[in-house]
Amino acid sequence: MKRALWLTAIAAIATFFVLRPGRVRPDIVLITVDTLRQDHLPLYGYDKDTSPFLTTIAHDGVVFENAYATSSWTAPATASIFTGLYPFQHGVVAGRMAVRELQKSGLPLRLNRIPRKAETIAEVMKSAGYSTWAITQNANVSPEMGFDQGFDLMSRHSPGQRADDITAKVLELRPRILSRRPYFLYLHYMAPHSPYEGHEPLFDPALEGDARRVSAYDSEIRHVDDHIGRVFRAMGWETALFMLVADHGEELGDHGRFGHAKTLYAEVLKVPVVVRAPGLVPGGFRIYDRISQVDILPTLRDVVGARQSKASPGVTLWPLLRGAARGLPARTLYADLWPAHTLVLREPWQRATIDGHFKLIQGPGGPMLFDLDRDWLDVHNRADAYPDLVLDLRRRHQEFEARSPRLEREFEDTVLDPQLNDELRALGYVQGK
Repeated sequence: MKRALWLTAIAAIATFFVLRPGRVRPDIVLITVDTLRQDHLPLYGYDKDTSPFLTTIAHDGVVFENAYATSSWTAPATASIFTGLYPFQHGVVAGRMAVRELQKSGLPLRLNRIPRKAETIAEVMKSAGYSTWAITQNANVSPEMGFDQGFDLMSRHSPGQRADDITAKVLELRPRILSRRPYFLYLHYMAPHSPYEGHEPLFDPALEGDARRVSAYDSEIRHVDDHIGRVFRAMGWETALFMLVADHGEELGDHGRFGHAKTLYAEVLKVPVVVRAPGLVPGGFRIYDRISQVDILPTLRDVVGARQSKASPGVTLWPLLRGAARGLPARTLYADLWPAHTLVLREPWQRATIDGHFKLIQGPGGPMLFDLDRDWLDVHNRADAYPDLVLDLRRRHQEFEARSPRLEREFEDTVLDPQLNDELRALGYVQGK
């Protein structure tokens, strides 16, 4: 009898340590899909079947309805994912953009990199006993810009942006990755970034003008979705903690533009976030709390039991994901945007402040205030109707920046080879010939 009670007690203690947040050690996969709009996925209500695989993942996982990027282009937003800091804190606000103009101005060609003092997501995973791997297609997510900090291996594929390249590299590395478990794997798919290629079965070649571009964009999403599904099955991620995010969205004529890195409207700031972790996270539900990319690292810290950083403004989403919390405390979220010639600027060109159901954008055109509950696409400017709220949100943003810790910006001297220069021009990062 005593032996049976003793064994029962041991089993209970073992279960406690296995199930406690921070005591589990699942393989962790974080995928960023570049330029992926939230509202062009069927799991967010889109009427075209752009992502059948991701839809099945969402059925077994958790979907965040109100997730926001910290900026509207890759370098600052991805650096926020990697560091849990806002762009003005980590300082990565200038990437491989407008190189011609910088050279003409006589400025040296210097890449803005993640500061070495920042603790990155890979460094956290490494300290927790994980092997760390990254495969990226974006020139702004590269070793030269400090994104390799903490990775055992970072592979950047260039040129081109077809998802086939990442699939091939993952399959090549598969034996090495699986031999060093638990592992953290980061994948950064370039599509559906422009220039959009038309892929079957979604692309309609009979369309013209903007409709043709949107059709090609949607077909790019389907192309990436197919390859994510292929890699998922090949790697056996059924029991992994799988998280998919976007660095930012894309303007598709919503405010008279195509592209990104020009505004902070909903189409570029609202991003998909989907999490699946069988046995750890009960699936099949949605979370409506407003979250930011700065919350991703604190969440993964919680998963592996790492100490939270006092410098990060983000919060862990792990209790929400596990169903142990009903919601997050009220808080304000932020985003900002520096234009391409950032090296000569000390302040953002635009700022966004999201508090409750209101969003304020401050920029050269004056304040723009949007009611997020009634105006999902940031169309109706309500700044004149709520002048006191505009002043309050502006003050909050200023005070938040003033009291938040910042890392000193770091730069890396570089030389562009002709092949990379052509790639960047095709992506719209380089102006001129």
